[in-house]
Amino acid sequence: MRKLPRIVPLVLTALLLACAIGRALTSSSALIAFCITAGIVDFLSFSRGLTAKIISGYGKGHDLLLQYLSITAPLSNRVVPLIGIGDLVILGSIYFALHKLGRTGWLPFLFPLGGLLVALGVGLVIGGIYALPFIGGATIIYLLLWKGPSRSSPKISNPASG
Repeated sequence: MRKLPRIVPLVLTALLLACAIGRALTSSSALIAFCITAGIVDFLSFSRGLTAKIISGYGKGHDLLLQYLSITAPLSNRVVPLIGIGDLVILGSIYFALHKLGRTGWLPFLFPLGGLLVALGVGLVIGGIYALPFIGGATIIYLLLWKGPSRSSPKISNPASG
């Protein structure tokens, strides 16, 4: 029997968590608050929190935990972490929430993805960066610029007024 690649349980876990979180985000304002909070937490963790410690241990060759908590790729004769499970969970949560809010089509897909790609590009150039402020920022820009339909608060007709 073939062994599943290491990435499969990582992605499945992220997908399940994302679904649960995204279902709880029932309005555009809740999604904006979620994006802001996730971005701030990612920045703090990356600069001096748990993420910084994990990256530091990986950089010194003492701790390989980062390889198990991220999607990696070979680059310049070494394995480079590209995106962490936390980033996948938040990105997936944003997609689930956007769909729940009636934001479907290419734009709600492309804006968060664009934020991720910008973060990935910057991170590859400077040697790593927090992705969630980029993903959340792009999502917030989309939500503020494109006022799409929202299924968060259904209209209830009042029989007395009709």
